[in-house]
Amino acid sequence: MRIHNIIKTVCLAGSLALLSACEDWLEIEPKDRFGDTTVWGSEENADMFLNDIISVPLKLGRIKN
Repeated sequence: MRIHNIIKTVCLAGSLALLSACEDWLEIEPKDRFGDTTVWGSEENADMFLNDIISVPLKLGRIKN
């Protein structure tokens, strides 16, 4: 019975050690939209993003030119 407790403890400790080291692969960039670093990374990208936001009401016809 004592050997089973030791094996369980070692397996649990090993699992926790392996799972806690795998944090980087959880931080992935989304493929369907742009991240903050892409949008705000340069002044040109920020201008393009803001111009696109401003043009949405124009496309929908809610604001007249």
